Amino acid sequence: IEKYLGIHREDTISGKESIDLYKEYSVSQDIDLKEKILLHNYEDIYYLGIIFKIKDILKGKLNVLCISTNNLSLELVPISFKISKNTLSIKYIAFEGNISNINIYSDSYSIISDENNITLDILLNKGTDSNNNIILFYNLSKIIPLKFNDLYLEDNIYSLCNYILKKELSSL
Repeated sequence: IEKYLGIHREDTISGKESIDLYKEYSVSQDIDLKEKILLHNYEDIYYLGIIFKIKDILKGKLNVLCISTNNLSLELVPISFKISKNTLSIKYIAFEGNISNINIYSDSYSIISDENNITLDILLNKGTDSNNNIILFYNLSKIIPLKFNDLYLEDNIYSLCNYILKKELSSL
């Protein structure tokens, strides 16, 4: 992270090495060890503000779903999805905010949360086109294809899931 952010430290030890050196210093009282440890700790604190920028950088690179209402303020990141038979399951983790106890059930999907995750399960329809390609889709006033033969249509998957989550969680 430090290299990515352009941080160039003078100290040459890791946090683990700093602990080991402190144990050695507490016995030997070697001033060189003390200076090495203090430099490491100083640079940890000095660069901490810059390192916090990584969250903003990650937010720009991840598919973050922001939901903000009077009762809820969440930033969710999809971490995995799978399609098994006719069900799309996608798991989100809280990037920012606290996930409360969520249990939402509809005819075609469910949204369940645990302490840090939200899982959205969507029932999909299966069809074939005129060329006998197998298509898994969701019907949301129009057909949204999610899988074409063995090809996952990830943009459609994330867009649909984000739409459903935002719609349902915004009404809490």
